[in-house]
Amino acid sequence: MAENIVEADLAIIGGGPGGYVAAIRGAQLGAQVVLIEEDQLGGTCLNRGCIPTKALLETAHEYQKLDTLAQRGIKVAGKELDWAQALAQKDKAVKTLVGGVGYLLQRNQVRVIKGHGQFVDARTLLCRQSDGSESKIQAERIVIATGSQPKGIPVEGIDGQRVLSSTELLNLPSLPQSLAIIGGGAIGVEFASVFHDLGVEVSVIEALPNLLPTMDADLGVFLAKKFSKQGIRVEVNTLVQGLRDIGSSEEIRIKNKDGREQIFQAEYVLLAAGRQANTAGLNLAGIGLNLAAGVIPVNEYLETAINGIYAIGDVIGGIMLAHVASREGIVAVENALGHKVKADYRSVPACIYTHPEIASVGLTEVEASKHYEIAVHRFPFQANGRAVAVDQAEGFVKLVSEQKYGQILGIHLVGPMVTELVGEAGLAVAMESTVEELATTIHAHPTFNEALMEVAHAAIGSPIHNL
Repeated sequence: MAENIVEADLAIIGGGPGGYVAAIRGAQLGAQVVLIEEDQLGGTCLNRGCIPTKALLETAHEYQKLDTLAQRGIKVAGKELDWAQALAQKDKAVKTLVGGVGYLLQRNQVRVIKGHGQFVDARTLLCRQSDGSESKIQAERIVIATGSQPKGIPVEGIDGQRVLSSTELLNLPSLPQSLAIIGGGAIGVEFASVFHDLGVEVSVIEALPNLLPTMDADLGVFLAKKFSKQGIRVEVNTLVQGLRDIGSSEEIRIKNKDGREQIFQAEYVLLAAGRQANTAGLNLAGIGLNLAAGVIPVNEYLETAINGIYAIGDVIGGIMLAHVASREGIVAVENALGHKVKADYRSVPACIYTHPEIASVGLTEVEASKHYEIAVHRFPFQANGRAVAVDQAEGFVKLVSEQKYGQILGIHLVGPMVTELVGEAGLAVAMESTVEELATTIHAHPTFNEALMEVAHAAIGSPIHNL
């Protein structure tokens, strides 16, 4: 049988939000593009992360909101959760978007090969397809976009049957009575919010001093207080010492920084203690491409140590967010095809879809204080007309600026719809806007994003709706 050889200008390993965007951009620039994906198009984000969790978050939010409708004159006789239908709705959203990605790739004439890709040499990939057949892809330029997977922790019992990944938790046939979450980062707190709102008893265990440890500290402190008020158990500065399956539940042994040990039980445990790069099975060592701290090193143009091979997204470490991977995919492909561009990481937004929502862009207060003389100002949503009108007045906007010229260095938000407001905040950071420019930009009333204008008014010394 003749060997199946596919020739292309550009080959991409991985069809997640970095890989498929890179493929489309390559096709737009006139390249013949081959995309290799062993699972579903859209990667972890679309199939097991960003999209399904947001679908369930909306279900949980609407379910929880039923309890507050009476104060608006809406009487609800009773409420009942159909978990199977909630999962079906989640799956419908995922299926729709996966199909949309496939359609976009087809319209851009990207050839998609389903299978596992690995390097034969620096210009050749071997793709073992799901039907057992093999293809060799020869390309002058290759982009590695293989993403990441949940990271394990060296704890006894961590491989127990009741210790789940986010993928498994998203597909439980029935809601658990209780859930312990190891990790208080974005994934952990979002799942905590979802399952608490659906009536599950939730505990969150975080090794570092705050929830959301990579974000501005005020955000994590606020969320911990909010969770505790809601009845979510929060243990920070706490390590998991061991897990033990006791039949119908998991026994969790924890120890805090003061040495105090506790033991409690939960029906299931979610492991959300970070992610690690997917590099296994690529044969990187075989082509002389070495890892650094478990990730693929790249230069400012996202090219690896081997000319013509690029890497993007979670597999290079850095900021492990879908929208960062998408931007890096565009940057890498443009460089691979003759341009010279760099990714600008100064204004990367981070969004946490709890209730209330959390968002952040730019430097935290601690980061900014290391390099600038700074000013910090806050504006509470309690003083925002729209927030009060819709009874979502919890939270605040925190603005970090450079003191002398008023340049906006970072904006950190917790409150209603802040994952949408952070777009304007990100533009302000990217454009090196000043607090005066933000304050004097007329914002529509009544809107949540007036809070950005109001905090800028405070920064220029003329607060209007807050003392």
